[in-house]
Amino acid sequence: MQKDNSMLKSDILLGIIALIASVLAGASLIIYFYTFNTDLFVAIFFGMATFYLGAFAMALSLIGMNIEKKKNSSILIPRIGFILGVINVTIVMGHYFVFALSNMHLGK
Repeated sequence: MQKDNSMLKSDILLGIIALIASVLAGASLIIYFYTFNTDLFVAIFFGMATFYLGAFAMALSLIGMNIEKKKNSSILIPRIGFILGVINVTIVMGHYFVFALSNMHLGK
């Protein structure tokens, strides 16, 4: 039984969107670190953009992996999007926590 080409393209669409979102989160993370010492407000904006894009990529990747597993297809692209999203979110949140802990004495 042959599959329709439109069905093949829609099967992988969530994984591709998740991969694009995680790459955009990575670009936002680079801008976050570049602007952190010069303009903190811009850095916070890009840090939050990294967090939300990474979380969005992880959610879409999980949905895409579930769909692909049910159809016995390759889950490589959604898995890459998930891993990159986790890396981006972990780095930005780790930096937020380290920065907050290192500057706790400034509030006194």
